[in-house]
Amino acid sequence: MRSYIERLSTWVAANGLYVETALAVITVGLGVLAVPVVTFGVFTALEGKTSNLTIETVETVIAALGFVTLGGLSAVLLVHARVEFRRHGLSFNNGHSAVSTVYAVTRAAEAIAAGTFLLSVLSVIITGIVAESVPDLLPALVGFSAILLPVLVISHGCGAIIRYMLALG
Repeated sequence: MRSYIERLSTWVAANGLYVETALAVITVGLGVLAVPVVTFGVFTALEGKTSNLTIETVETVIAALGFVTLGGLSAVLLVHARVEFRRHGLSFNNGHSAVSTVYAVTRAAEAIAAGTFLLSVLSVIITGIVAESVPDLLPALVGFSAILLPVLVISHGCGAIIRYMLALG
């Protein structure tokens, strides 16, 4: 009988891309939803109506949901990369073709972006608590990795769909 960890590793290896792509799409959707809400809040504040707590609450909820979803995506990506690394080593899928190389590079880029996001968020939190100020580079790093990560994952998902469609034809 296989252990729970082995079954989970097998499931992640087989279905991880679907979960990752869904989380990336949700993150992008929340980002798209946040733009008009934040814009409306900014224009409301510029008119001098700063007491509108409903808009501020909606903005906060959308931002928190996006942040949690992006953190979850990062964690799933790192777990998936670790599972594949343990199964296949540095090549991620034990192949030497061009498709295998592209897959390995994509997985490595996703893992690096996920790690960068999580570490930069942790760094912002720690420096904010300890030093009570955050260097300008850290929020920029959080923003860059927060934008890059869903783009990489959605591109990977689209590439997998195209590869699947070409294999059928």
